Amino acid sequence: MSATADRAPLDLAAIRARLEGRGGREYWRSLEEIAEIPGFDAFVESEFPRLAPLWQRQIDRRTLLKLMAGSVAFAATAGLAGCGRPIGEIVPYVNMPEGEIPGRPMIFATSLTLDGRARGVLAKSYTGRPTFVEGNAAHPGSLGAIDAYAQASIEQLYDPDRAQAVTFRGLPDSWDNFVNRMTVHAGKLAARHGDGFAILTGTITSPSLRAEIDRVRGKFPGARWYAYEPVTRETVYAGARLAFGETVETIYRLDRAEVIVSLDADFLGAMPGHLAYARQFIARRKQRGGSLRMSRVYALAGTPTITSAAADHAWSLASAEIEVAARTLATRLGVAGMNSFQTDPSGQRGGREPAADFFSALDAVVEDLQRHRGRAVVVPGDHQTPAVHAIAHAINERLDAVGRAVAYVQPIQPQDAEPLPALADAIDAGEVDTLLVLGPNPVYDAPADLDFARRYANVRQRIHWSLYEDETTYASYWHIPATHELETWGDSLAYDGTVSLAQPLIAPIYGGHSARAVLRAVAGFEARNDYALLKRYWRRHYRQYARNGEQFEAFWRRSIQLGLIEGSAPPPGTPRLRGDLPQALPAPPAAEPNTLYIQFLPDDSIWDGRYANSAWLQELPRRLTKLTWDNVVMLSPRAAERLGIDHKELVELNFRGASVIGPAWIMPGQPDNAVTVTLGYGRTRAGRLGTGVGFNVYPLRRSDTPWFAPGLKLAPTGRHVFLATTQAHQRMEGRGLLRTTTLDEYRKRRDWIDDYLGKPPKPDESLYPEPSEKPPLEYRWAMAIDLTACIGCEACVIACQSENNIQSVGKEEVLAGHEMHWLRIDRYYSGDLENPQTFFQPVPCMQCENAPCEYVCPVEASVHANGLNAQVYNRCIGTRDCSQNCPYKVRRFNWFRYQ
Repeated sequence: MSATADRAPLDLAAIRARLEGRGGREYWRSLEEIAEIPGFDAFVESEFPRLAPLWQRQIDRRTLLKLMAGSVAFAATAGLAGCGRPIGEIVPYVNMPEGEIPGRPMIFATSLTLDGRARGVLAKSYTGRPTFVEGNAAHPGSLGAIDAYAQASIEQLYDPDRAQAVTFRGLPDSWDNFVNRMTVHAGKLAARHGDGFAILTGTITSPSLRAEIDRVRGKFPGARWYAYEPVTRETVYAGARLAFGETVETIYRLDRAEVIVSLDADFLGAMPGHLAYARQFIARRKQRGGSLRMSRVYALAGTPTITSAAADHAWSLASAEIEVAARTLATRLGVAGMNSFQTDPSGQRGGREPAADFFSALDAVVEDLQRHRGRAVVVPGDHQTPAVHAIAHAINERLDAVGRAVAYVQPIQPQDAEPLPALADAIDAGEVDTLLVLGPNPVYDAPADLDFARRYANVRQRIHWSLYEDETTYASYWHIPATHELETWGDSLAYDGTVSLAQPLIAPIYGGHSARAVLRAVAGFEARNDYALLKRYWRRHYRQYARNGEQFEAFWRRSIQLGLIEGSAPPPGTPRLRGDLPQALPAPPAAEPNTLYIQFLPDDSIWDGRYANSAWLQELPRRLTKLTWDNVVMLSPRAAERLGIDHKELVELNFRGASVIGPAWIMPGQPDNAVTVTLGYGRTRAGRLGTGVGFNVYPLRRSDTPWFAPGLKLAPTGRHVFLATTQAHQRMEGRGLLRTTTLDEYRKRRDWIDDYLGKPPKPDESLYPEPSEKPPLEYRWAMAIDLTACIGCEACVIACQSENNIQSVGKEEVLAGHEMHWLRIDRYYSGDLENPQTFFQPVPCMQCENAPCEYVCPVEASVHANGLNAQVYNRCIGTRDCSQNCPYKVRRFNWFRYQ
């Protein structure tokens, strides 16, 4: 068959019918017979694009079909059969595993990482199958909380789009063949002392994996180690070196702070340790136990976040303007030698009214900080410049926050790995001929100026280890499927340096291999069990953490049960601030009143793109926009009016010679001289769900300005698109959709509120009769949500979806208003949309005592039982009367077979 030959129309129905054996007992007697199905040529090009060139070169069809056999079998069983009733039988245990009872879960303490930093979780497993994760209250990185990324790890574990076979040049191969080939190659590398060998990893905080890397570098002295993450913290460490002359990690204790100033920091939603910070922050906000005091937060935000939404006072400034504010704040607080910008009394810099609002309020902020010396702290954003971080260190020392609300420990991530630009230069210099990529996807997400895809193609031996066959996989020779974190043993550090342990809950579902196994194979070391390697490492290092006289086996069992090594957090240090810091600071940026800044942020749901194939996360409404299945170009109402851009209009972004097109989203609270875009979309190799979703902004990103830069040009195209959002109206319009009050008003009304809570008034008369069944009060269902504590992080939505196995329905169904979540978090604005107040209101299914859905269902699928409003789904016939009569609009139609 030639590449230009005429082809019959693609007859997928016929292919599926034969694959499933429909239409009688019709089966193929030979592989060649498959190729005679009408449209099978087009089927190859559609479903197996990497094999199509071989087919077109007229190789032996039997050989090609053998290569496809595993994928076809998977499509028939997992993909095509998923449209119908599952086929199979349940086989009982012959020998029941010890301690396992069918129907009762087993709970294991383990950990999950994001950018290398561990969050402690408790994983629930039924008969050997993980089903749910929640926070580990004993772990300092979570304190019992969990985020949406960790919740969605269960879906990722079972994702059928995960890589499932070792491949070489895109074709199936075997692990044994890979090991044999690498053993020979390792001998060649050893002969030249490892010259030309490079390892590229993400952020590695695992002590035992770090030891394996050091062992490989010991065998190959000429080998070089590079590290890269799209969401980098290099400016954090650069700021510490600028302030102290050494690299340190900054840990905050927000439960000890009464006044917090956020310099573009999303410490509740995105920073390492955000789960612990959220718990600490809310501990000072809840009005319980007789306390009537609250911490106060002032936030400067380049883009609205849940931290700025939770702040008592927030101002929108472009991220590039935060350094001006930080310098001025340091000067007003009396930090010696700090030069500030002179602003005119109106505070206007290029007509920027939000900036004027902040500078006019600066006296009150300074007075509040000084009044709470020792109980106040300034938190800079991770993506801010080194100068902002250094200034924040100086301010915190001036406020006596060090040792109270701020602590410094040794850096969590290693500092001897070189950055990605150094790898690019080494490739250009011909110094890399073997590159092992453990985890990252630089062909997709490397800064555009590095042109990494072109450079990567110049490496002779390219080996990629990852969870999915992604963009870097398709540019590599070897690809090794990775084990999921719930499938392997490991260790890693929490945000404060606590050693966290991970244990497998299930054997590798898709035959994955661990990073240790791949590293040892490439280095030519003997294969060893991950558990044995981990245990051997900690047998050598446990004594400093063991209790008095405790033997290793007792220490190990206790640590595995806790999911962490107690007392392993490094002690806080006391770095000395440089005396010449003001003179060492780089020159401040010049004011550019007529420029438009571009700002990059990780996405609320898919982060840097690594979770792009997660239906749970793609369909999770973004925290402030309530968008699903898309990313947007966020700009302020005033900027949209000035540029003539409509809401949801496609706009062209031009920056430093590169351009992309994406839909505009008019964002209340966005600075009017800055446009924000989120990372992780526009994937070309993410899986069936993540490929082609949204637009890719990495082509606009540069290695010298990874987070924000001036010079963006924005042009409307006149074309509009549909965006799937779960909330159409965002203003309260003076209505009591949710009720708020100040702390002073709460103090005045405390007696009335306590009386109301203790003696609820008689409910109003209802059109619906009282339920005939009235169980005792202790059996009635009830849940209270503290709106003061809710920060709108959306983790509860994913938790509900995971616990109740709620379907994801896709963008088209969300556009039709058919989203399935049983819990939503509404977001409302109050005041001026240029700088509004933001409020969150969780709306779960209310389990009403008088549920209107019960009286309108024609088949009694909605019933009242034991104090609960229950739904009997096998009765449902899809009338949607329940949804129409739900006053909270949380009863979702659950009749379609979305799988």
